[in-house]
Amino acid sequence: MTTSCRRLNNGRKSSDPVNLNVGGVIYTTSYLTLVSYSESMLARMFEGDLPSAKDKDGNYFIDRDGKLFRYILNFLRTSKIHLPDSLVELQQLSDEVDFYQIPSLKEEIGLEITRRHEENMVKMLPTCCDSDGYFLDVLEHNGVQANFKNLQLIGHIDIIKVLPLSPDDYGVLQCLVETVKQTDYHPHKSTTGHIWYLGKGCFELQDIYYLTRVEIGELVRAHGARLVSSSASYTNSTETNNMQTILIMDKWHIPAYCIQKLRANCMTCKALPPGRTVGFLDWNQEHQQ
Repeated sequence: MTTSCRRLNNGRKSSDPVNLNVGGVIYTTSYLTLVSYSESMLARMFEGDLPSAKDKDGNYFIDRDGKLFRYILNFLRTSKIHLPDSLVELQQLSDEVDFYQIPSLKEEIGLEITRRHEENMVKMLPTCCDSDGYFLDVLEHNGVQANFKNLQLIGHIDIIKVLPLSPDDYGVLQCLVETVKQTDYHPHKSTTGHIWYLGKGCFELQDIYYLTRVEIGELVRAHGARLVSSSASYTNSTETNNMQTILIMDKWHIPAYCIQKLRANCMTCKALPPGRTVGFLDWNQEHQQ
């Protein structure tokens, strides 16, 4: 293998073929294609600003991923973006583009990685509703070594907003709902860090200390809810220095016709903020799709 710093296009027409050996995969393209993005590493290499190497057959050698290079070469040829279906390969391609120094392609890949991450998170969302009503996950965390207990609630906004939350949590939830209406970005965290919008109208509330799993269960059962499942497990909580906790999870199904009953109950509960009206957390229809 030989190395040269000379200008590679001396005596060469821009349309003449150029053979590349990229990680053992042979590609044939033109000089004009390789220098089409002047800021790229390939343009600087084939303009003579960077050293080049050849294999024993005279192909220009680049010690990078040969399989992924086809996406980069197609972009240089057409300025159109064709990306791998695999998220892992897409992330690897992002690293390759860093090497070849093509900022416009790097930006598009970054946006696509973000979009696919969001899609995956939505797919992993708990089921928040069906044709008959809504699901509510009530998770109770109980400290084994230390005496602590708190709730985690996951459910559709139509359920969350009629639970007896504290005035502070109602206010934070309202602000987050308004933010999500404007951006529809997910996941989205409240300023306090303990309320999340997960997507598809689904919210998660963490570190609820003023309610218990039994209280929530009695409330929703009294208004027509059905306990779908209940389970218990041991887990290590990173928030408590890996302290072991007992996690008890109840999944409730709440028929749609019961929402009005729960709303009426919420309007009379002590936690209700002064002056609150029923519709202050009405959810835009498009967020329920």
